[in-house]
Amino acid sequence: MWTLAAFGKTSRAGRGHSVFPMLAALLLLPAPARAKKVGVIAPLNPLGISGANTSKVQRWIAAAASSVPRHRWLGTARLARVLRKPKFIDCQARVDCLAAAGRSVGADLVLAGDVGSLGGAFMIYLRAVSSSGETLGTVSGVADPGRPGLRQAVRGLLFQLLAPRAYSGELDVKVDVPNAWIYLDGRRVGRSPRARLKRVKVGTHA
Repeated sequence: MWTLAAFGKTSRAGRGHSVFPMLAALLLLPAPARAKKVGVIAPLNPLGISGANTSKVQRWIAAAASSVPRHRWLGTARLARVLRKPKFIDCQARVDCLAAAGRSVGADLVLAGDVGSLGGAFMIYLRAVSSSGETLGTVSGVADPGRPGLRQAVRGLLFQLLAPRAYSGELDVKVDVPNAWIYLDGRRVGRSPRARLKRVKVGTHA
């Protein structure tokens, strides 16, 4: 199995047709210029964690969102004031209510979600809702402050949710068997001694 890691590198060596020395690196691929979507991040719903920890994760998500191409973000405080109004009480569980709250601040989409904790790591659950009331996507993942790659992990979640086409990378596959076919996920993609594969989805491949 090969694993293309988000915002990182991995390699594995061997002989034969099925295991190759390789290098995998995530690249954020350039995209055609388009009008930016205006988004706003709702205050996260804490699942048994302190307000301080919830605010910490909220800041991580805001920082990660700012790196997603073709998006411009309004301040969370602006939406928080709207959500305190009586007609928006308990709004976060209702897509139509989130959409209405987003429209009231001039946003094209609202990012909302929950955050909990397990063993010192934070479990993050996010969803994106359009101003028309459509759920654009959901994503979940772990952010562990005690391990390297925290910032990259949170950025990866935001890219999966908001820019999945950019959440891809390149594989540089080198094979030590002459004249061998190279396959990725059952599809023939090249021939030894080397193949460079572009736009490979981040994750585990065979």
